[in-house]
Amino acid sequence: MNLGIEGLTVSGITHSQTFETSIQRRGLPVIAASFFAPEHHLPTLGYDNAAIALMALDHLLDLGHRKIAVLHGPLDTNDRTSTRIKALRDRVPSNTIFIEQELLYDASASSAQELVRKETGTTALLCLSDVLALGALSGLQNLGVAVPEAMSVIGREDLPASRTTSPPMTSITLPLDEMGRHTARAIQRWIDFGERPNPINLPLKLVLRNSTGRV
Repeated sequence: MNLGIEGLTVSGITHSQTFETSIQRRGLPVIAASFFAPEHHLPTLGYDNAAIALMALDHLLDLGHRKIAVLHGPLDTNDRTSTRIKALRDRVPSNTIFIEQELLYDASASSAQELVRKETGTTALLCLSDVLALGALSGLQNLGVAVPEAMSVIGREDLPASRTTSPPMTSITLPLDEMGRHTARAIQRWIDFGERPNPINLPLKLVLRNSTGRV
């Protein structure tokens, strides 16, 4: 790594040994964003990924849902997703269904339709991405499944499109703008003044809309 780089911001905390060795040898300032892990050797600046999943789960449980399907992206390439799934597995009802798939709208629509066709008794879809939630919503509606009357759907990210669906999507808002500002300021001060930043855990917010309802 000899590109004239003075500092780096990376996503997550899981990286190759080659990368770790290189930044340690050069003493390069590196901030791990989109993650809060205060014990990690890199300063982390982001949010509690376990809390994201549990906030969505608690919302569905509070509404009386006990047969939940979790739609999520690949685990082997994303430590944020794997952290969320681990938190859920420790808390969800024993009959919860986990579906791993690519983060694709069409794939999520197909997964939601397959659940309905199999008559699993699922009453809620906990989607760890708004892309998956939007696909699931479309797939359900194409089968004539009413949301939220017959199936609740919740997402994560609160994308602009999620506010304009019918019904509008319940989602977890991530503090992405705030994270970007904090990260830029922190890496600049580390480079200019040698001030290594402390870990920062930014707040999450559950945005309630009409895609979730009581069983």
